[in-house]
Amino acid sequence: MMRIAVCDDERMYADLICKSVEAAVNEMGFKSEIEVFRSSVLLLNSHKKSPYDILFLDIDMPNMSGFELAKEVRDASIRAFIIFVTAKTELVYSSFDYQPFGFVCKNDGSIKNDIMKVIKRLNPFYKQSRLVTINDNYISVDISINSIVYIQSDKHYVLYFTSDKRKDVPIKERNTIAVCEKLYADYDFLKPHSRYLINMIHIQNFDVLQNTIIMDNGDMIPISKKFKAEALDKYRKFRRR
Repeated sequence: MMRIAVCDDERMYADLICKSVEAAVNEMGFKSEIEVFRSSVLLLNSHKKSPYDILFLDIDMPNMSGFELAKEVRDASIRAFIIFVTAKTELVYSSFDYQPFGFVCKNDGSIKNDIMKVIKRLNPFYKQSRLVTINDNYISVDISINSIVYIQSDKHYVLYFTSDKRKDVPIKERNTIAVCEKLYADYDFLKPHSRYLINMIHIQNFDVLQNTIIMDNGDMIPISKKFKAEALDKYRKFRRR
């Protein structure tokens, strides 16, 4: 179940965006819960209590702009997908600091099509929403696949680094990277190094020159020469979807 928030101070656009999002997720077969806000402050308060997965934010809003709201959202939940909605296309370049997933333009007559394109690009995230059970020191832990940032080999164990409340302490399971690679083969993971398996939805930057991949939690994953070409090709195909 994806939790989606729409925030626009203009009722007409708030309703149009909501109906377009609802139509898109239904067409894709996603299970979702959509809430509409006409106040940035109200959305932020709701997000802090129970984070949204996807947020459609108008940039030009009173009291708290879409950029200010996005900053607060990022502080509360790094893996939230932010889509800016604006009639001021000149603001697009100013938005990169907030790591937006996409943009929807209000004034070009294609708002419904733009929203459908964004929702289609979110398909990997939806696919990864299923839960998996990991045995951490003989204690079963249920986590969603999309919360896995990367998996690291540690002798006879693997360490799961996640984006949820356990992000500072990895989950340790007696397993191998090879087994994990098969387990997550259908969920957009790639292997840049013999000791690492990473979730592509959490990649922030793929630095070919420095042979490192920067994840959205700030961790840097090495790229080995053996896996470099295949990993880069797989990531490019993922980005083009």
